[in-house]
This record gives sequence, C-alpha cells and structure tokens, in this order.
Amino acid sequence: TTNSLAQQYFDQGLRLMWGFNHAEAIRAYDQAAKIDPQCAICYWGIAFSYGPNINAPMDSASGVAAWNAIQAAIERKPHASEREAAFIDALTTRYAAVPPVQRAALDSAYSRAMNEVADRFPDDQEAATLAADAIMNLSPWNYWTPEGEQRPETPRLISLLEKVIAENPNHPG
Repeated sequence: TTNSLAQQYFDQGLRLMWGFNHAEAIRAYDQAAKIDPQCAICYWGIAFSYGPNINAPMDSASGVAAWNAIQAAIERKPHASEREAAFIDALTTRYAAVPPVQRAALDSAYSRAMNEVADRFPDDQEAATLAADAIMNLSPWNYWTPEGEQRPETPRLISLLEKVIAENPNHPG
C-alpha cells in the first residue's frame, strides 16, 4: 500500500500474528484493508491469520473465512508487488472452498509453495520465516525424535530461522 496508515495497520497485524494473537491480527489487517480496499497483501494477512498454527488447529469456520479472504487477495493481486503476489499464490494452496477435515495435504502443499517462495526471494526475511512456520505446522512441536535426532524437515527450518536471526535478531517472527 502507499497509504501510510494502512501500512501501519498491516505492520501491526504482522507483529500480532507472529505474537500468536491471531484475532487481533485479523482486526488490524481488516482495518488496513478498509483504509486501502485494493491492498491485496492485507487480505493475505487476514487469510493467513485464520489458518492453523503450531498452537492451534484450524476449525471449519476459520477455513471458510480464510478461503474468502484469500479469494479477496487474489482479486486484488494486480495491485500487489511480485513478492506479495508470490505470498498470495503460495497461500492459495493452504485453503479449499470446502474446508476438509484432514488438512495434511493442504498444509504440505502450502509448505512446499512457501519454501519455493523463500528460495525465490533468498534475502526476504518474511519469506524465510513464513517458510519455516509452514514446515513447523506440518508437525507442531515435534521436530526431534525421542533419541534427539532431527526429523527430516528440521534442518531446513533451523537454517531458515538462523539466517533471519543472524540478519535481524529483533525480527518478530
């Protein structure tokens, strides 16, 4: 967005999202979208915040809301930057018009798509953090075997997050 107030609300939504306050993140993104109705990435934020996270699964009502929000983002994608469009495209793989009971296929598709975005934009801290988050959501709080060995995706998520920390130790994600 070129609207500074919408940008402030978007940034607030991102910080709230990383702080696991998804309801307030949605309110902030929604306010940003009201200020700038063409802000595609604002609707991406709403859709992302309705999704599952390592602390909570996704219910069907959130699935419907996420689907509607990502559709709004898609409609506004011509107003998005190349990177924002990539975030939107990746998130489209996470949701379905009718939310399935078993989300594993959607969550795996999103993880693959978001990791491709991180590879495409290797200097983007948000892309790296979102890719790591997507990996973590495939097996919440289960990144090591009982023997202390890393699970197959653990090295990738550690690598992504350590790079972000090295570049920006205060990154909220």
